[in-house]
Amino acid sequence: MLSTTERNIPEVPLIPQHRETISGLDANVLMTEEGLKKIRAHLYLQGLLSESLVDHLLQKSYEIAKKEPNLVEVKAECSVVIGDIHGQFYDLLNILEKVLADRPPKDKTVYVFLGDYVDRGSFGSEVVFYLAALKLLTPKNIILLRGNHESERLNKNFNFCEEFQSKYSTNLFDKCQDLFNALPLCAVINSKYFCAHGGISPDVNNFNEINKFRRYREVPTKGVMTDILWSDPCRDYEDNSSTRKNEMFFFNEQRQISFRYNHAGVKRFLVKNKLTCVIRGHEVQEAGVKLFQHKEDKFPSLITVFSAPNYVDSYKNKGAVLVITQKDLDIRKFSEVDHPFLLPDGLNAFTWSLPFVGERVNQMLVDILNVCTDEELKEDCKELSPSRMSPERREIIRNKIKAVGKMGKYYQTIQKENETIMKLKVLSPSGRLEPGTLSGGKTGILAALEKLEHLDFNQIKQLDAENEKMPEVTNKSVFMKHVY
Repeated sequence: MLSTTERNIPEVPLIPQHRETISGLDANVLMTEEGLKKIRAHLYLQGLLSESLVDHLLQKSYEIAKKEPNLVEVKAECSVVIGDIHGQFYDLLNILEKVLADRPPKDKTVYVFLGDYVDRGSFGSEVVFYLAALKLLTPKNIILLRGNHESERLNKNFNFCEEFQSKYSTNLFDKCQDLFNALPLCAVINSKYFCAHGGISPDVNNFNEINKFRRYREVPTKGVMTDILWSDPCRDYEDNSSTRKNEMFFFNEQRQISFRYNHAGVKRFLVKNKLTCVIRGHEVQEAGVKLFQHKEDKFPSLITVFSAPNYVDSYKNKGAVLVITQKDLDIRKFSEVDHPFLLPDGLNAFTWSLPFVGERVNQMLVDILNVCTDEELKEDCKELSPSRMSPERREIIRNKIKAVGKMGKYYQTIQKENETIMKLKVLSPSGRLEPGTLSGGKTGILAALEKLEHLDFNQIKQLDAENEKMPEVTNKSVFMKHVY
């Protein structure tokens, strides 16, 4: 018999019930190493931070970020470039631990993050708070660039808004958006490497032009800021027979926003600015990184780095970071680490149990229909005789009977196969079941699960393509909010 007063699996740590706070932080002492360790340990155990501490992290990080230019120039003996994280907090900690033993960067080491800290994964708020704490501790050694998912529009379309507000207040979510709107857009490392989330824009020839516009707003639907965050290289970038120097940029059909750029466009940008390479994130890579090599290049003119391994628990990809020194560029790769299991779509135990309740309600309806005596049924049958009903009435009754039976089958399937359905939702990049899956019963669910588990990287990517597009505008007020 299981105990109701003791933990039945003691090796699983208890989630802290208190909200962590750090005393002694103010305008003069933004963060301490001891405070950073406490925040890390508490978040690692899925604990929540106090509202005052979250306010401090977001407000002070915002004040620092707002003073930084759109394009940050980095001079460092060692630079670590980290791509998309997407709420994979435990993988982020693993990367930081493996690269620099989880110590804050000091002296002449700088971390450059390429954005997309939130959405898709389940621990976006933890990623934001930990990176904000790092930024407050060593503001010159942590560069947090903006990605296309540092956007209220995308946060409300995907899961970060719901995740954040389930843990903290709407007011703090708005402060988080203020921080996102203040993040710089790109960086140049040692006058060689141009770093941005998406890439380059046809409207920028000299990278110094990037500092001429105000970035403190929601990501617009077009313009330089949009291109830096949303653009992609074209699919034939490495095709040596195709240079297309007269057509360097063209509409990005996959994203339904911004442009794709080819090798000629990147090369022109690099030559004009005396740079070596463009480093960007924005696209999941099976190996964690892709070096774009054209016949004209002695060194890759473009590198995509993606740091979230086994993206959305489905892609089975590696994560990678770049370590850049004065002489070398080193690639380090990572596999995913275990993370706490959470039910899809932020479900709690009560919501998760609704199918069981629904099945019982359906059974109650059937039982109610069965309480009539034989005499009552015979009397009703005379009234409901087919000869006394119109064809339309008979069809309505037939469809209602079918609906009750179908609903009963759905609830029985969900009740019996609930664990498999949860696994299927977790593995699906969209987090949803394909239409018709439940109607196939246990056989259909197991077939869908087996199919999904055996999909390769490219098949998963194709299945997830819809989530790579700019979502349609459903709330125009988002674009008017947070404009400074």
